[in-house]
Amino acid sequence: MIAVARMSPLISIIASVTNTLDGSHQPDAPRRPAARRALPKWLPPRRRGDTVRRERLHALLTDSIEYEVTVIGAPAGFGKSTLAVDWCAESALPAIWLSLDRGDTDPLVLIADLVGAVRQRFPTALEDLSGRLVMGAAPQGAGALVAELGATIQSDVDELAVLVVDDLHILDGAPQALDVIDTLIRSVPMNLRVVLLSRTFPTLPSLARLSAQRRAFTIAARELVFTPEEADAFL
Repeated sequence: MIAVARMSPLISIIASVTNTLDGSHQPDAPRRPAARRALPKWLPPRRRGDTVRRERLHALLTDSIEYEVTVIGAPAGFGKSTLAVDWCAESALPAIWLSLDRGDTDPLVLIADLVGAVRQRFPTALEDLSGRLVMGAAPQGAGALVAELGATIQSDVDELAVLVVDDLHILDGAPQALDVIDTLIRSVPMNLRVVLLSRTFPTLPSLARLSAQRRAFTIAARELVFTPEEADAFL
């Protein structure tokens, strides 16, 4: 069971932003476009104009959509985020992006950020779950919230989408937050693919089972190393 000791103050901030996305703001407050109120962590990093397009890795990521979960794992500097940003920019699939930070070691903050990221891309989705986070989740309710998150994505999002979770290694040493991710990938909605970017291989118990069932795909450092042709293009 995922336990949450108390509601983090950050939840109030995230809840306020998600309320803005669904229009439940104060009557006298000026309405602002959702994208301008989004937290930066809910948006993919800016795509660099000088990025070298790595055809073979784009092909790997495209093929990985057949799998429910894809892990891109390598140390810093191997281009994990750059690859994901570049691929998402060219993919026909809508991308949901979440860059983790230390605040996400709190499982309730992490759930709220997942909801916020989904609602940034699909503003009318997850309204009821967003409202529940506004009211505060009971300590024993975090696991149920994660299960509801998956089920509600299935019902509220009417197309296949990709959820990219960047900097997953930040959750190393935070078992309750890792349980949130593990619960999500254990039962990935049929209309969602999850891509996890991490400097370390995620300690998620469900990954081994998913890999054995051919439901998880891994792109490791050896695939991310530049070929001579890519190195020439980069220089």
